[in-house]
Amino acid sequence: MYYFAKVKWNSRLSGARLEAYREKKMRRLLGHAVRHSPFYRDLYRGIDVSSCKLEDLPITKKEMLYRNFDDVVTDKRLRLEQIERELQGEGDVLGFYLGRYKLYKTSGSTGKPVVFAYDKSATLYGIACNIIRSTLKWKTMGFYFRMAFRILVRKPYCIATIVTTGRYNATVSNVSALPNWVLRNVVLPVTMPVAEMVETLNASQPIVLVGYSAIMEVLAYEQLGGNLHIRPKELKCGGEPLSLKGRQVINRAFGDCMMEVYSTTESLALASECVAHKGMHIHEDAVILEVVDDKGKPVPEGTFGSKVLLTNLLNRVEPIIRYEISDMISTVRDDACPCGLKFRKIPRVEGRTMDIVWMKRKDGSLEPLHPFCFYDFLEEIQELKRYQVLQTSEKSIVLYLVPLVPGQDDRLKSIVARELLAMLEQKRLYGEIEYTLEVVHDIPRDKASLKFKPVVALADVVRAP
Repeated sequence: MYYFAKVKWNSRLSGARLEAYREKKMRRLLGHAVRHSPFYRDLYRGIDVSSCKLEDLPITKKEMLYRNFDDVVTDKRLRLEQIERELQGEGDVLGFYLGRYKLYKTSGSTGKPVVFAYDKSATLYGIACNIIRSTLKWKTMGFYFRMAFRILVRKPYCIATIVTTGRYNATVSNVSALPNWVLRNVVLPVTMPVAEMVETLNASQPIVLVGYSAIMEVLAYEQLGGNLHIRPKELKCGGEPLSLKGRQVINRAFGDCMMEVYSTTESLALASECVAHKGMHIHEDAVILEVVDDKGKPVPEGTFGSKVLLTNLLNRVEPIIRYEISDMISTVRDDACPCGLKFRKIPRVEGRTMDIVWMKRKDGSLEPLHPFCFYDFLEEIQELKRYQVLQTSEKSIVLYLVPLVPGQDDRLKSIVARELLAMLEQKRLYGEIEYTLEVVHDIPRDKASLKFKPVVALADVVRAP
């Protein structure tokens, strides 16, 4: 309750008071990083962190923090080798590592998965931000009385989450923070066939549904088609941008109950849509977002940048300072937002778009393959340096594979084929589509965005049933 109350209180901040609060938090973070992190002490050598401007500090990147993890963290009991063993084991994903820290692993959608550690305070405040500031006003006193009654009769409300299957996925871990006797948690892997997903949701009747935007759109069509019969009070979409068409379809299927959330593993609280449904408020008491061009220079407000530099004001065990994220956003100020928040808004996030690969079975039915269907097994193959999945028709795909060590092409193809067939069998596509594996030396970046796209769908394949 403490963190919920603190988020509520900080939501009143605006103008000079907000800037003073952020300045104080930033100085404390910088001082803590220099005193306790050998990495930042070396990186900021010769810089007075008590008076410098944030934009004068060097930019950090994912590879830098991962490669120097043991020197980045401020608690020397945290060691990357030991943590990675923990991530592969059967430890308590819902608990705190060493009694103090949450461990999260990135999805790998922009490269190899990377480990991040959060202290307990940063975790709980981040969760509170996303709950308090992106919640519709259906949670009245009457709702809480009904919730208490259902707990007493052992029929708690249900929340369903559709995510990647990784045990240390941030969404799974955070949504499952409450015990099942308070709120029943149903986790559906994004690799689950749509028919099974619909069956599970119909049986569980979730009051809240959380998942990737593209999957929410797929479920909306299932609801409109009469296969899905649920009445959630709230839908939380994230992980990728939601198109205007997608929003319209979801609203038509489920009513005006959708809230978009912008977050990353590097910061659990970036921005959340409010009840006005006009963009996402940045959690400015928790993060500093610098929108910059390709040279790292700030762009004018309202202008899309080439990337974002994130400073996480909450996490002190693994400081994230001027950390580069490849998303393209713009920010605007809206002091007259009906929700009352004075924090800046992000109208839309670009650069995270993920292609849903729609495959057609022999009977003509369509099955969506979210990119995470491929990430989940390809990222775990140690022999694989890089890959790309290219849809060539509604019944065929090509996987381009870059081996970590040349000369083991046949072994690599055998491993990938085994895992791919297991995924296709799970999605009921085994024997329904054709696939080709090609070992290559390199995979070019997308010519338009200059970014690497691990999964590329065919443009003229029907995207919705």
